[in-house]
Amino acid sequence: NTEFDKQAISQVNKKYVQLEGEILTPGKKKNGAKEDTKKVTYEMFSSGLSASEIAVQRDLAVGTIEGHLAHFLSIGKIELAKVMNPAKANLILKEIEDMDKLSLSVLKQQLGDDFTYGEIKFALGWKTFKESQTAE
Repeated sequence: NTEFDKQAISQVNKKYVQLEGEILTPGKKKNGAKEDTKKVTYEMFSSGLSASEIAVQRDLAVGTIEGHLAHFLSIGKIELAKVMNPAKANLILKEIEDMDKLSLSVLKQQLGDDFTYGEIKFALGWKTFKESQTAE
C-alpha cells in the first residue's frame, strides 16, 4: 500500500518510534516526560562506552555527544584524561591564549588536522572548570 509506505517513511524521517502502539518522539520517555539527553550520555560514558559508541546507540552525531561530554568536563564530572591526552589539551589552550578573539573555526585551522573539534570542546570545557575552581 503506497499510502502506508509514505506514512512509514514520514515517521522514520521525523525519527518517530512506534512502541507498543504508542508513538514516541526522540527525547521523550513513554510517560511523556522529557529525558535529560546530556545525563543519558554521561551515564553511558560512565559505563565505559566511547563517544562514537554512544552516538551509534543513541542515533546522534558524535559532535553532539562530544558537546555533552564537554559540558560534564566544564562542571568537573569527567576528568580530562578520560576523554583526551591532557598534553594535547594544553597545546589547544596555549593556542587560545595567543588569540585575540576565540573562533572555533580559526582555532581549528591554526591547530590543523591533528586536532578535532571534539578535542577543542573538551579543552574548553576543562578550561571552564579550572577557571571556576580558581574563582572560588
